[in-house]
Amino acid sequence: MIANRDVLDALVHELLEKETLDRAEIDAVFQALQLQEVRPAWTGSARRQPDTRGPIDHPRPMANGHSELAPVLETPLSADETTTPDEAQ
Repeated sequence: MIANRDVLDALVHELLEKETLDRAEIDAVFQALQLQEVRPAWTGSARRQPDTRGPIDHPRPMANGHSELAPVLETPLSADETTTPDEAQ
């Protein structure tokens, strides 16, 4: 943060002036960013190595909008279709 304080200050100034920045404006602010070298994963011990395996495959994809198998509504539900079972009685 110290090395890039000027960049952060410029970002704050732009946000205070415009409140919202588009990609080109953000890119312009961050052009002066001083990047650090890529560091290896910190494990807390010289003997412990990071695991190279990825996450497990879930046996059933969750229907949270991120799965291709999740149902997709073609039209929004009407107010009548959004009632809860308690309201329907």
